[in-house]
Amino acid sequence: MIIEKKNKNKIKKYLFFSIFFYIFLGIYVLSFFEIIPVSMYGIFLILFMINQLVMAKLNFNQNKKCLLKEQIKTYDILIVGYRENEEYWKNCLNSIKEQSIAPNKIIISIDGDDEEDVYMYDTAKEIFPDSIILLNIHKGKRNAIYEGYDTIRNISNSEFVVIVDSDTYLEKDACKFLLTCINSDEKIGCATSNIKIFNNSSLLNKIIYARYSYAFNIERAYLSYLNIMNCCSGPLSIYRKELITKEFLDKFNNQSCCKNKIEPGDDRHQTLLILKEGYKSKMTSLSICYTESPNSFIRFLKQQLRWCRSFYREQYWQMKCIQNQPYYLSIIMIYEIFFPFFIIGWILYLLLINNTTFFLLLKSFIICCGIIVIRTIFLICYTKEIKNIFNIFYLFIYILFIIPIKIYSVFTLIINNWITSNRKFINEMCSYDILLMFIFIMTWISILCFGTFNIIYNHFFYKHHYIYEQNCI
Repeated sequence: MIIEKKNKNKIKKYLFFSIFFYIFLGIYVLSFFEIIPVSMYGIFLILFMINQLVMAKLNFNQNKKCLLKEQIKTYDILIVGYRENEEYWKNCLNSIKEQSIAPNKIIISIDGDDEEDVYMYDTAKEIFPDSIILLNIHKGKRNAIYEGYDTIRNISNSEFVVIVDSDTYLEKDACKFLLTCINSDEKIGCATSNIKIFNNSSLLNKIIYARYSYAFNIERAYLSYLNIMNCCSGPLSIYRKELITKEFLDKFNNQSCCKNKIEPGDDRHQTLLILKEGYKSKMTSLSICYTESPNSFIRFLKQQLRWCRSFYREQYWQMKCIQNQPYYLSIIMIYEIFFPFFIIGWILYLLLINNTTFFLLLKSFIICCGIIVIRTIFLICYTKEIKNIFNIFYLFIYILFIIPIKIYSVFTLIINNWITSNRKFINEMCSYDILLMFIFIMTWISILCFGTFNIIYNHFFYKHHYIYEQNCI
């Protein structure tokens, strides 16, 4: 009887997903025909943005209420790294040492046991002489996480596990607020913190800082309010230890795509395995940590390619979560998957297919800029950080570079390498994979330039030249 009820619920939610997709697609298509004087698709996006902003604020209020019923319980920390920058590594370990609530046990899992990896062991042993340090054979970050979790399961009776990347610097109360969040409801299976970047000297770093700020304070915060935050980030997250079972670890470590074992995307996959079991996932903006961001634009694009591939690979698993999660997860999935491609369709229609006038092109550009300005103003007011004004510039990075990367990632999902190298020995060499990515980017930018130039030329030169010829006749 219970199984039959679950199957009916599963069918209902998949049916809802299908129906909403066709409604979403219909609204998008109708916007091209200008049947009504306003774009229904544009109205939907604006309402969606307002919904994000409101729920993000409600999530922040919810985080503060959790402090009123604070009951701190025991936790362990798992730190995972591979040939980390020595300064970052020391800062990470020292910030953990200074946590306001000390962990029960500290397990450090290093992805490598060669001579080049020993310095990480020595540094960790100096700062945490009583910790458990694992020097694993180099198999990738996912295997290092697996070995760390497996060790914790066998030696500790703590209720929660905090996982930290080796370049992460934690504020003093970061773990305390994570514990407060996940302990506020026994159905919360995992939670993540508010992640910022510590290197923000260049223009690129400032833009990335602002983008992180919007992503965590708005986008993930509103998903958190709905209890379906779909990626507990690698730099700092917490998991309910009872859910880290042998079955969980096997699914996590043996994930595959087209019969190829998957390495990147470990943070999102862990979260989705928890959501699939019907547990909630949260984000608390009170817990703050800092991580490194790419200093060069090439490293940034490599990072985005890795993230895009991971995102689209994980949609198969996110679809499995629908049956045990609120209906709103279906709406989120459709929006996240198809929004970039709908933007592509609209841009191509505007520049190449429709008989677009210069003033229509200018109006569309002003509307896009207006929306990003409104989002940025709200972000600055919400975070009280004026430097988040650089969020405005992310619009141009997204249109020019992120969109073609998303297209390329969909066609190359089975390419599984990390792309970004370890931070101790950063290698900017361009592989065949990266070369193809740049071809996609340059093709896309060429299309944008051709379409824009053609519209401007027709308005300022061709039209005036035609009038001149008519007058001469």
